[in-house]
Amino acid sequence: AYAECPRCSVALTYHKDHLLRCHQCGYSEEFSRSCPKDGAERRLLGRGIQRVEEILDHQFAEYQYARLDRDTAKQKNFVSDVLAAMRERKIDILIGTQMIAKGFDLAGVTLVGVLAIDQTLNAPDFRAAEHAWQLLAQVVGRSGRHEPGEVVIQTMSPHHPAIIAAATHDADKFYAAEADHRRLTG
Repeated sequence: AYAECPRCSVALTYHKDHLLRCHQCGYSEEFSRSCPKDGAERRLLGRGIQRVEEILDHQFAEYQYARLDRDTAKQKNFVSDVLAAMRERKIDILIGTQMIAKGFDLAGVTLVGVLAIDQTLNAPDFRAAEHAWQLLAQVVGRSGRHEPGEVVIQTMSPHHPAIIAAATHDADKFYAAEADHRRLTG
């Protein structure tokens, strides 16, 4: 079982400072190897942004990268410094959370990868597919604005209407499928 926030019942995220944090309300607790409820061993699955950093360090060490997420954005001027470095082509790879999908127009971005979109698609919210679609539509718009580009989406649900609509740039198809789904489910 995963560690859950006692305030908002969402999964806590492990951070390298050995804290489990809720990205909804900010709650945090010390990480322990055993579950405080039943004593079962906790394992770190390593799917987060810090795990992506570790992979970049080992497999793409010759490239400069920056991480832009809620944790790094708290540092004064960090976001503007990273964006300036991207514009000056001093950073080859930018990794981040949903915040980098929104509103940035950076020349030279030719490849965008979306990892673990299934977490958004499968959230316990009737608007989960809508949220996933919005994110994907924004991300698809980041790559290839100024020169040809592509987007890679990691998913276990490649036939989901949100994924197909993002891949084909067909918003109307997604809206129709989502409206049908919501009608059927009341």
